[in-house]
Amino acid sequence: MTVATRLSLRLAESGGWHSADLRLPDAPSGVWHDLLTGRDFEGPSVPLASLLDRLPVALLVLSAR
Repeated sequence: MTVATRLSLRLAESGGWHSADLRLPDAPSGVWHDLLTGRDFEGPSVPLASLLDRLPVALLVLSAR
């Protein structure tokens, strides 16, 4: 799954992502791994502020635990 920030200057001017979450597709098992940062994310959703705190994009793949 690809996630990209759009209109990042306006986003920064408005104070960032606040409490916005990205709902992840249902997966029977495993974690979502960001190929660009090497971090793993679990759960039905992930806070966008956390997902995009290092880069304005993320490339998530489902990986086995």
